[in-house]
Amino acid sequence: MKFLITVVLLLLVIIQPANGQAKRDTAFLLREFIDGSIYHSIYVENDRKSPYYDNIRNYIAIDRNVYDRTFKYLKDSLSGKVKKNSLKSLDRNWYSLHQFKNKYYVYAASEPYVNTWIGITDSTITLNYFDDGVVPAIIKHAKWINASTIHFTLISIHETDKIIKMHIIDAARGIAIFEFPLSPPDKRYQLMVSANRMQKFPVIINYCKEGRVPEWEFDKPGFRKLLKGK
Repeated sequence: MKFLITVVLLLLVIIQPANGQAKRDTAFLLREFIDGSIYHSIYVENDRKSPYYDNIRNYIAIDRNVYDRTFKYLKDSLSGKVKKNSLKSLDRNWYSLHQFKNKYYVYAASEPYVNTWIGITDSTITLNYFDDGVVPAIIKHAKWINASTIHFTLISIHETDKIIKMHIIDAARGIAIFEFPLSPPDKRYQLMVSANRMQKFPVIINYCKEGRVPEWEFDKPGFRKLLKGK
């Protein structure tokens, strides 16, 4: 009987992967049953109309009390003076971009906050933190170094975020590297894609209907090489 159940479960994976969430020609990176019965798959979605793109863009939940309290604290440190900076036509919303086998992907994670979101206005930069949630920083100074690089000096509750350098490495595809010079070396760079151009890339989906599962391990980008080639 146990053997028969196993065979039936395997057939379900082959015939109807992820309970209909993935197509028959889907490129799977992983398919498994956890504890013999919980279906888990990781696969590449090439349909640019997939709802997963909006899921990635819309997962951010801002706690207005925390956000407003943090902003007021930072504003008071500037004696209430918050200036507006000229950011030209810079895209304002950025999400994590990942590399796997020399290709770029966006990622629908099992735990959405694995992805980074960076929101930019003419006076603030807002980041989501896994532990602290969505936290604003006030732009004290923004300087365009050249057409593809802008340096931000910030007033922030996080020491590592008081300087951010944004390098646009592929304007046509909306790819940028955010550099955090005050962070440890392994956290210094973040590969990001503009929300407006996210659908230029396929999405890797980590699917498990029953709950959280381990995340897919992406390749570490060669940031120095990418920066030299911009």
